Amino acid sequence: MLRSLSLLVAALVLGGCDTAALDSQRAFEVGLVLTPPEGITRTDETGAVVSRDPSDWRVGPAFATRVRFLALPFPNPVRRSGTLSMAVDVTGGLPGPLDVVPLFQNPQTGELEFPPPGSPPIDRCRSAVETTICSFSVNPAQIDLTNRGGVYRVALLSGAQVVSYGDVEVQL
Repeated sequence: MLRSLSLLVAALVLGGCDTAALDSQRAFEVGLVLTPPEGITRTDETGAVVSRDPSDWRVGPAFATRVRFLALPFPNPVRRSGTLSMAVDVTGGLPGPLDVVPLFQNPQTGELEFPPPGSPPIDRCRSAVETTICSFSVNPAQIDLTNRGGVYRVALLSGAQVVSYGDVEVQL
């Protein structure tokens, strides 16, 4: 059900794009919910990349010319009592604010799901509708609601569109 809804939203939002661009963005968005969180891009306390997971923190094809990371989420892994930071450069604006949203694994199905409708993002950059730099500071406890630690999927969304996503390891 969630997969179908995700595909429908992507198709409706990107309806004005050419078919190849729509297919690329749709495939990117499907990867968000269908690929399990596993590896992480390791970053240190200063934001320097220690090792890169090629599936993490790519920018969706629909946003490739408008969004780039100035700082990937750091530190990663992050202590649950710490702060996870990242910075994104937005050129030309986005369809809406840029939101940081954690996905959760459904214990019955094992599928990744978005928070319930109406749930606020864990951080938001309202000025992303214009050219700007968005800096985010996230409390890892908002990602690890189970208080068990582990690897979790986090997405950057603008409206109903997936801008980027990657995995974050929260340590106790």
